[in-house]
Amino acid sequence: MRRAVLLLPLVMAAAACANPAPPPSGTPEATAPSIVPQQATPTPTTPLTEGTGPVPASAIDRLTALSIELASESDDSAPKAAWAVFTARQDADLLASGAYVNSNQPVYLVQIQGQFTALDASRPAGQQTPTGRFLTYVVDAATWLVLDSGVGDQSIDLSVLGPVTTLTL
Repeated sequence: MRRAVLLLPLVMAAAACANPAPPPSGTPEATAPSIVPQQATPTPTTPLTEGTGPVPASAIDRLTALSIELASESDDSAPKAAWAVFTARQDADLLASGAYVNSNQPVYLVQIQGQFTALDASRPAGQQTPTGRFLTYVVDAATWLVLDSGVGDQSIDLSVLGPVTTLTL
């Protein structure tokens, strides 16, 4: 018990050094702006980065077929509509889910409208399978591997990332 009592003043002194009291108001230190890095929050009015251009015509048929396949695998064999944008993976995932990913290759971000059930989604025991009106997925533009996907009820504004292509389903 004696050791704990002796350490308490040391811990309190260290905390005071780590978090010094704010300067008195009116002093130059109190009025100087603080520089705190801000993370970009994607919004329809704030472009994240320049897109990599329009979806190439050569990719449209493949994206359409993949969208129909993924919609069917997500329990909707007749989705209403789909849209795609050609962009970078980090921007696509940040916009679609708020996720930060460790690669930034060119990808297609696709959003499909319908009634979806994420049948292959992992979830805690006893939790319902996720459902939603929108299925989004990110596919690598070089390998055509689906990197990320999700289901939800909120539409996302793909135009934030570049020119949007409507896929005819």
